[in-house]
Amino acid sequence: MHTLIHTGEHPSVCEVCCKKFMTSHALKLHTVVHTGERSFTCEVCSAKFTQLGSLKRDMYIHTGEHPFICEVCSEEFVKSYALKRHMVVHTGERSFTCEVCSAKFTQLGSLKRHMRFHN
Repeated sequence: MHTLIHTGEHPSVCEVCCKKFMTSHALKLHTVVHTGERSFTCEVCSAKFTQLGSLKRDMYIHTGEHPFICEVCSEEFVKSYALKRHMVVHTGERSFTCEVCSAKFTQLGSLKRHMRFHN
């Protein structure tokens, strides 16, 4: 399965829209787009979700929980990607580079804003 990442192969194909996926699990998660099926329901607000992770994030709203905590400054986040995005504050890492002038940015959005000046 891991080798699919390197080959770029997407062997699982949706029969409805022909979209391709690396795994049958990803395809199964996608099928709710066509069926409208929502299998996870929040007991607090009755919101319905197609994925368990989405329900868990919804529960953070109700509980006030912020399970992702920065080890440097103790700032708390609901989503793991928000913590990862925050970490550039401490690392100064600039992963996004302009192909025109080689300027570097910490976030993709900043690079996209910068690109408007070149167009």
